[in-house]
Amino acid sequence: MEKEKWIPVIDQSIKSGVVLILCLVFVPQIISILSIVQERMVSGSSFSIGPNGLSLGEAPKIPESKPLPVGGLASPRGLGEGNVKGVPTRGLSPEVSRSSLDDMFYVVHAAQKVNPDLYDVVIRLGAHNDKAFQYIDRVVYHLHESFDDPTREVTDPSKNFELKVSAWGQFEINADVYTSGYMIPIKLKRFLNF
Repeated sequence: MEKEKWIPVIDQSIKSGVVLILCLVFVPQIISILSIVQERMVSGSSFSIGPNGLSLGEAPKIPESKPLPVGGLASPRGLGEGNVKGVPTRGLSPEVSRSSLDDMFYVVHAAQKVNPDLYDVVIRLGAHNDKAFQYIDRVVYHLHESFDDPTREVTDPSKNFELKVSAWGQFEINADVYTSGYMIPIKLKRFLNF
């Protein structure tokens, strides 16, 4: 009778040992899976762990290049003149409408924990078509009001208008994308989770 009480303990120990050995043997594959999960989370797909197990949302389907309007994108900024609906179109030809750029951009972020209460966060602009970046003059990021300077303007296109900040909590970021020739910006939002 006494030996039968130990059978579940021994059984559980063996199972735990097998799982540990499998984890050690498959470390590269586990790291690969974790990096894929991280990429999906950064790109905006859902991820949850609960009583029903692990749920990883589908990665967003982003076309390699969004169809361009007839005539394609106009000449680089500062070239060409025109007038679309009464708004000066410095850098845009009449064939390129503002609506063709409105759905082109999105906000991307990544975070790295630097200590228990602080994360280094990198925020940048993404586009469905890389050619569209040539039409951006500047991006104004609106951070959480708890930042000393919550409104940050970035004019450097070399790293897709990247902004680096340190944060202690999650928040929603708003970005105003100012395109060549238009005074009204494209409005973007993203919840920065880390």
